[in-house]
Amino acid sequence: MQNPNTDDVIAEARKWIGTRWVHQGRNEFGIDCAGLLVKVHEGLALPVIDETNYRRTPTATRFLEHIRSQTDLVSAPEPGAIAVFRELSFPCHTGFFAVQNGVLTIIHSYIVAKKVVEEPFAHDWPGALVETRRLRGVSY
Repeated sequence: MQNPNTDDVIAEARKWIGTRWVHQGRNEFGIDCAGLLVKVHEGLALPVIDETNYRRTPTATRFLEHIRSQTDLVSAPEPGAIAVFRELSFPCHTGFFAVQNGVLTIIHSYIVAKKVVEEPFAHDWPGALVETRRLRGVSY
């Protein structure tokens, strides 16, 4: 896809809604949050370096460093951008910001829901947000 924009990012992420959560999953039979990030990159024909040799327990910096190496920092949440969240004490969860019915949402493969969901960016999510990042090669 040439010159994808934020709508393309959101549409690509939404294609995965309902897909079962599977640790290190990278296909329609199961996907985790990092896999969703990879598959959206691939769906938009954007370069991505995938890494699947990670454990379910987070490490202090590896997850965030890997995402930072392939994306650009944004000062605030915006549709189509990537959210990086802290769970427990380390950044180890990610998803995409979108808007639904005028409400800022996140699309993410969420272990608690056992699938990819889109839900409001509310409750505990704002306090867990570590960084907001943009995919390189997308028009914002």
